[in-house]
Amino acid sequence: MNRVGEASSIPRVRRFLALEGDRDLLARWAETESFSEDPFSALYAVVLEHSWVNVPQSLAVIRRLRRGDDGQLSPRDRARLDRLEANVRRMGGELEESVRLYARADAVFDVRGEMVERARGALGWIEALLNLGRTPQALDLARRMLRRLPADETLLRAKLEYNRAICLHHAVGWEDARRSYLRVLEIVRRSGVPELLMPPLFGLGMIHREMGEPDEARRYYGELLRLGERTGIRRAILGGRMGLNLVEWTIGDWAEAARRAEEVERGLEEMGDVLT
Repeated sequence: MNRVGEASSIPRVRRFLALEGDRDLLARWAETESFSEDPFSALYAVVLEHSWVNVPQSLAVIRRLRRGDDGQLSPRDRARLDRLEANVRRMGGELEESVRLYARADAVFDVRGEMVERARGALGWIEALLNLGRTPQALDLARRMLRRLPADETLLRAKLEYNRAICLHHAVGWEDARRSYLRVLEIVRRSGVPELLMPPLFGLGMIHREMGEPDEARRYYGELLRLGERTGIRRAILGGRMGLNLVEWTIGDWAEAARRAEEVERGLEEMGDVLT
């Protein structure tokens, strides 16, 4: 499901790519922008955001940054650049290459003892492995990262636990995955960040629909829809509508399913308007 709001990255990426020559790219780009963090971190965030809009342009930024790196980037930032490229290539469907880059970045952070950075990279790495059908590897990676992640990294732990739930759903079955999704939901409810509720609510709806429990599935999908309506988060509205549509198709209520499908189509059109 695409995010909304990534269009804000478009002018920043265009300004970066319009710079002539490859020397001092970060410094020259920083002169055209306004941000509080260091230039590399700012560009990292912009490119990650832009990958939801345009993968080729995001990769073009990374290529230029690599060409212009004459020792300005630290080993740590080069590892972060590998992870960024892994994320972008995963978004573009280059899963094998993304796995290679995630592993290369992780090796650097492992030597440096940076467990939080390793866990951040594991989020996309696990997803790439799942999409390649390597569920046992993905599950093992999720478990290893969860064991070693510092206890105070609550939200990062919730994200890893969510990835673990997806792995369990693929590898083991519904009940273990359901318990894992519930753990995520418990953590993120305490966080007060509405966006973090979306993945576990959708996952729980999916699990209960597949378990043949449509009322429970409706409960979680309905909560997701109401979350979106209350906060204005379009992805939550669309996710809730999509889930409710799937429930009606599953139980054979064709008229209600058709009505829900129209709502989903309208929502997709609205989100497309935001990104174009």
